[in-house]
Amino acid sequence: MSKPIPTLFLLCLFFCACTNTSPSHTENQNAQISVPSLPGAWTVTGISVQGSIQIPTKGMPQSFEVTANQFDAFTDGELMQFFSYRYTTDVSTTPHQIDFKRINPRTGLIESLPCIYKLDPAGLSLAMPLVPTHKGESPITRPTNFDTTSSPILVLNATRTENRSKP
Repeated sequence: MSKPIPTLFLLCLFFCACTNTSPSHTENQNAQISVPSLPGAWTVTGISVQGSIQIPTKGMPQSFEVTANQFDAFTDGELMQFFSYRYTTDVSTTPHQIDFKRINPRTGLIESLPCIYKLDPAGLSLAMPLVPTHKGESPITRPTNFDTTSSPILVLNATRTENRSKP
């Protein structure tokens, strides 16, 4: 049974019912083309929350490396604690879905974070739900768009880089 990723996941980043549409044939072809483009080295250009964009600094993801099944985030060239995940994608949806999964070292349970992403010539945008910080708040749900002003989400924007994220 999956359990939401703990609040610490997003608190490390910051100091503190999805509607699917059927993609057209062309959109589905573009989605299939985008899958091989996701793996590689990426540099984070901005992190947006509540309509405010921040340039990544120490303690925030500054770069990440994506392989066929692994996502690793780095700050100052070092792997960030809690930021190494397996992932699965569903490119048949618009926007594309990506689920980050890891085994919680304390509980042994699989934790999952439902996200969305889009690739375009300018780079990658990844929208993650903000994890509830208080008891009784709504459970984690997959974002439906990339608008941080109207949704409790974080959007990470990145551009591809030729340099590896790892030192």
